[in-house]
Amino acid sequence: MKRFTFFGCFFAACLFSYSQSFDFTPKGKKGEIVRYDQFTLCYSEEHEQPFWVAYKLTQSELELPIRDRISPVTFVANLSRILH
Repeated sequence: MKRFTFFGCFFAACLFSYSQSFDFTPKGKKGEIVRYDQFTLCYSEEHEQPFWVAYKLTQSELELPIRDRISPVTFVANLSRILH
């Protein structure tokens, strides 16, 4: 049982440290990588557009207040009443 607990804690620690240090940026495109506080992008000078943009979301940005969901049927009925 102690061995199972030890390996479980070891596995959790490795998984946590791996997820914190993993680089999620795509590979393969040749362009200039530009890093900002909120996002990172790979810019193509030839096309004058980014190949990709990666945003970093924090836990606080993911926590939204709970809202009542509206039924799609109710939404369409209200919309059709407004448009006619």
